[in-house]
Amino acid sequence: MRIVLSCFIALISSGLIGQQMDLRVSYGRFFSSENESILEAYFAFKGSSLTLKRDGNNNQTAGIDVRITFYHDEEIEGMESVRINVPENATEEELDMYFTHTQRLGVDPKTYEVHISISDMHNENEKYDFNFTADLKGPDKVGFSDVNILSDFKPKDDGFDLIPLLPRRDFFFGKSAEQIKFYAELYDRTAETDTARPFMIKYYIEDAQTQTPLTSLAGFKRIKEAGNTVPLLNSINIRSLPTGAYFLVMEAISQKNEVMDSRHVYFLRENPDDETPRYFEESTLDDMEGTFVDGDFNMDSIEHFVDFLTPIADFREQRTIDNLVAEGNKDKLKRFFYSFWSSKHPSDPGEEWRKYYAKVRYVNEKYNMRVLPGYQSDRGRVYLQYGEPTLVEDRKFETGTYPFEIWQYNQLKSASTRDQTDRIFVFVDREINTNRYRLVHSNADGERFNENWPRELEPGVQVGESYQDDFMRDRQNQLNRRGNFGSRATDNLIINPSSMGRYGRW
Repeated sequence: MRIVLSCFIALISSGLIGQQMDLRVSYGRFFSSENESILEAYFAFKGSSLTLKRDGNNNQTAGIDVRITFYHDEEIEGMESVRINVPENATEEELDMYFTHTQRLGVDPKTYEVHISISDMHNENEKYDFNFTADLKGPDKVGFSDVNILSDFKPKDDGFDLIPLLPRRDFFFGKSAEQIKFYAELYDRTAETDTARPFMIKYYIEDAQTQTPLTSLAGFKRIKEAGNTVPLLNSINIRSLPTGAYFLVMEAISQKNEVMDSRHVYFLRENPDDETPRYFEESTLDDMEGTFVDGDFNMDSIEHFVDFLTPIADFREQRTIDNLVAEGNKDKLKRFFYSFWSSKHPSDPGEEWRKYYAKVRYVNEKYNMRVLPGYQSDRGRVYLQYGEPTLVEDRKFETGTYPFEIWQYNQLKSASTRDQTDRIFVFVDREINTNRYRLVHSNADGERFNENWPRELEPGVQVGESYQDDFMRDRQNQLNRRGNFGSRATDNLIINPSSMGRYGRW
């Protein structure tokens, strides 16, 4: 059975954020049995972002109305509605907090299109619709649920209270964080005679840049007897974890030492006891005499030169760059710039800088926008961070869509994350004629993931558009007949190249 859950939120999939109402929505998948799956929808909203209104008893009220609809093969399979209220007569201080709610729904094990409609109970114009595809079929033999990252958990009589974590763009553990707390379930559907048993659940933290497991930040749980659901509620002390980007990794390992299933959760750590890198302070101006930053080196541009490094800097170096650029001390900027290149390329740092600077000049020209230089654009940043893509689909004049580009990398290498293979990036110019192509989806670690990215290509279609009425259902049927979301966005050499054996995996 599932450990009892109270209200919490975790942006397990791509985060969904309302534009005016301060709202966050996410979901988690659990597979309680072979005959039923559980979808938990998580909601968090700031009370002060809602419309406040007095009722007949002069009590101040506010809240949101939620409707969750499940579609399978274009047919409605289930619907549930709930009103989530802010406590009556909440104080100004209380209203400035996030209110959280978990809605748990049991469904048949299938793949569903899930549509969530949310509105302010006192303002019908404040309404948001979110869509996502949820695979709720469950594992055949051994598999994990989604991993929930928690702010805290506390024991109670019938289980545990799981307290919500409200992450930023990614899970972020800042100055006050001393532990990473998590909950997941492992489902064992193997037979008694299966040779996988006894097996082990292993969890650990991995450096996202070097792909190195941190063995001191790890734990395990042995599974000896057959059981449908194995709960795992635990924490890892990250007090000494340096500032940087990491993965929380969870693996189910058989007695043959084979990984039967795994989960990776990306998170960022900022450790106040491990301040942003200061190795540049070990260098003096005398140390740099005769180097590539001496002589006719342009000190007037040093702030720009340092800022150019942001796309290829790791998380700690990016924090240093932000601090140094804000401070504006040119001597410190020069020492950092020299140390950055000499530490990464000691044999010839000047030549590496010149090659990189040529790439910056290239993206500044090719991806220049009216309001930002090219290296600060999404395409420019990706090009500088990961290099030139293997394939590019450029669809400036595709019928029925905004201009868009799809980049594909056979090999993806970066100083800020682990090596990856076969990754894509989708950029869309929704502000036509600005050259400001925004990244709307990528399956690379640490990048924005959006499984419904084709919908963002269509003019006049809001992201997360729902199908709650006949008109919208007819529209979806038309789009499906045209090729799932319309146009040829998912029918091209990168997304659906049958000759290459990928068949629309993205």
